[in-house]
Order: sequence, then structure tokens, then C-alpha cells
Amino acid sequence: MKIKVTWKIQGMEFSAISDTVAEAYEYVKAIVKAEKSRNFPNTDETLSEYIGILAKMKNHETIKHENHIFRIEII
Repeated sequence: MKIKVTWKIQGMEFSAISDTVAEAYEYVKAIVKAEKSRNFPNTDETLSEYIGILAKMKNHETIKHENHIFRIEII
């Protein structure tokens, strides 16, 4: 399963494609930690939410999640 993680910032989008849920989580984690002071003041809670979203994707319960910062989708 391939997962595309897109980071949306200031009208631009940066994407990475992962082969595993673990790799997708590492992409999300790197962005959350880099942006913690501006967008993610509670990084542990935020990362827990995203691991839950990725777990749902792995179990085929959802194929896409999007908000004002991320788009995560199975491709």
C-alpha cells in the first residue's frame, strides 16, 4: 500500500510517497515536530491522532484525511 502525505503551507504543497504506514508516520512526525511552535503546540496528542488515522488507512476503514495542514491519502 502506498500512502501520499502532502504538507500544505502558505499556498504551496509538498508531498512524499511512502510504502508503509510506518514511513508515512515518520513523514508526519517530522513535519509536526518542525512546526510545533506554530501549528502543533501539543505534539504528543497530535501525533496520536495521526497514528490513529494511519491505522484506519491500513485497515481500509478510510482512504483519505485532509485538514488545513495535511492531506494523507492512499494512492
